[in-house]
Formats: sequence, C-alpha cells, structure tokens
Amino acid sequence: MGAQSLGQLVSVLVGAAVLLGSTASAAQYPGDGQGTPPADETRRPPADPVYPGDSVRGPTERPRQGRTDPYRAPPPPRSKSKGVTALRVGVIVGGSGVLERDCDGSGCPDGAEPEIDYDDLGGFAIGLEALGSKNGVLYAGAGFQYIFWNGVENGNGEVDLGGEFEVNLIIEPRISATPELQIPIRGFMGIGVYLGGDGLEDMEASYDAQCDTSLDLTCSVREAPYVGVNYGLGVGGVYDLDGDDGNMGVRVDVLWQGYWWRGPGTDRDEMDIVNVFSGSRIWLMTGVEF
Repeated sequence: MGAQSLGQLVSVLVGAAVLLGSTASAAQYPGDGQGTPPADETRRPPADPVYPGDSVRGPTERPRQGRTDPYRAPPPPRSKSKGVTALRVGVIVGGSGVLERDCDGSGCPDGAEPEIDYDDLGGFAIGLEALGSKNGVLYAGAGFQYIFWNGVENGNGEVDLGGEFEVNLIIEPRISATPELQIPIRGFMGIGVYLGGDGLEDMEASYDAQCDTSLDLTCSVREAPYVGVNYGLGVGGVYDLDGDDGNMGVRVDVLWQGYWWRGPGTDRDEMDIVNVFSGSRIWLMTGVEF
C-alpha cells in the first residue's frame, strides 16, 4: 500500500506541473488564445499607406505616376481677370434717320418745319478699346472709334456727312459658353464729334449766302465740328486663341447704335436755325483682343 500511494502522488505532481507549464505559456503571449507565439515581425507584409479621406472600407484608388487623378475635377478655364485691350474694325450695314430743321425765335415761319428722311449708305470705322475686370465676368472701360466716311441718301440724292470721332463708356458682362468661347453683351454711351463732309459744307455755304444778304445786325453760321450723343447695345462672341493663357482672342459683334446731333445752322437777331440729325444704324464689328 505504501508503494502504490507513493506512485499516485507522483502522478498527481506530474499532472500539476504540466498544467502549470501550459498556463505559463499562455500568459507569455497575451492575446493569443492558443498560447502560440506570434509570427516573426520581419516576415509580415508592409501595411498599405493611409491617405486622408480613406474610409473603413479601405483606401481609395490612388493615381499612378504620370496619370490624371480621376477623383480631382479639372481646373476651371483661366479668366482674363486683368482686362483686355482690343483693336477693332467695322462697317455700317444698315440704318436710317431723320433730318429736322429746328427754328427758335419770333422770326421763325408759322407751322412745323418739314422733316427729311434718309437712309444710311454705309461707313467704315476703326477703334481701340480698353476694358478692365476683377472677376473675368463683368468688364467696364472706354472705347475710341473713328468713322472715315458716313454717307446717307435722301430724296435729293446722296449726302456725305464726313468723318466722326466717338468716345464711349462701355459696360459688358460676358457669359462663358465653353472654355474657349465667351458671349459678350454690350451696352455703351458717349459723345460723337462730327468733323464735316461735302454735304455739311454745302449746307454751311448756303447759310453763309443767307447771312450775306440778310438785314440782321448779327448773323453767324454754325460750322463743324459738331457734337452729339450716341448710345447702343450689342452682342457677339470672343474666341480664345491661347487656351488657358487667355491672352489673345478673336472677336465678332453686331451692334445697334442710336445717335443725335446738331449740325449746320444760323444765329440771327430774331431766330436761330439748327439742323438736327437723329437715327440709328447697325454695325458689324470684328477685331482682336490681347
């Protein structure tokens, strides 16, 4: 009995030792429920880089070198935020007006003075404009234009009204139709200086003859240059030739222009006579911006 009891005691002690060894192995590697040591750290594959905006579903696709990022919107077209300078040429393609003789004073004849209708025969002009903008959408500035010839036709034949110099203030919003094409909508107003042509000189000569035979103590003739006002609206297109640089473009416009100016006449003792021109005309303009 003594030997059997000693054998059982040894078996119990060996089982306890095995149990304690197993518990010690599990405690040495926390987090491993099987008591197995982790794999060598040097054998783990490198982790994927983490980018801003990655979600729990994993990192988003990253662009390869030399390719465009599919998740980034293309940059907007460069606007001409500092303004433009334009050189323009144009022709009058149509128009009409009325010539009225305005008489003021006790010597004026009774009844309304007759009006003479006339049609524009055409004209050619060159111009220079400087427009500024802070946002590339609304432009404002000044324009200068010289008309080399302005002819009209009435019931008595053709009349050459001569050259005209204009200075206009311009306001122009632009709508971007495409990155290369803008649609300008123009409004303008200014003054016109009429330098006189053969037709106006003939009218001045006629009033000179009247003054020579007049009994009035004072009789003077209104002569060129004459000053008037003009105003108008228009629409066109500006096509950018430099792409994103936006430094040069080709422009085409159709403009409606109204005008009013006082021409030849006489100042006498008892009456003042002035010929007033008023009407409108259509311009076809083209040019370059830079």
